[in-house]
Amino acid sequence: MAAFFDKFKFGKKPPTGSSAKKTPAKLAGAKAATAVEAPAGDRDTGIATLVLRHPHVTEKAARISGQRQYVFVVPINATKLQVKEAVTKLYGVRPTEVNTVRVKGKQVRFGQRLGVQKNWKKAVVTLAPGAALSIYEGV
Repeated sequence: MAAFFDKFKFGKKPPTGSSAKKTPAKLAGAKAATAVEAPAGDRDTGIATLVLRHPHVTEKAARISGQRQYVFVVPINATKLQVKEAVTKLYGVRPTEVNTVRVKGKQVRFGQRLGVQKNWKKAVVTLAPGAALSIYEGV
């Protein structure tokens, strides 16, 4: 009966199996193997896709894309550094400048009722000369 209650005791279990004792040399070898950078298509883009919600497709955004400036809708609490890292991770291009603008939500009517759209934030990303993104092609 005592063996049954041993399952519910708190504390560390003794290590078992081949991972019981790893020497620092084995750990360093494992880290060195994972330090190789993945190709552009295999990047982990989890956080970057949360920061860059979608490109803001307007006439003005399409016009300034010729000047290497691209507009994205981002979360209201996103910082310029987060946007810069997200563009680098998703598109493989390092931006030279990031400007952010908080856009106030418009007042709308639904029949006799008044409502307000949500406030949102957009980021204008400027790239280095010679760099370009293909986000507005085919739109």
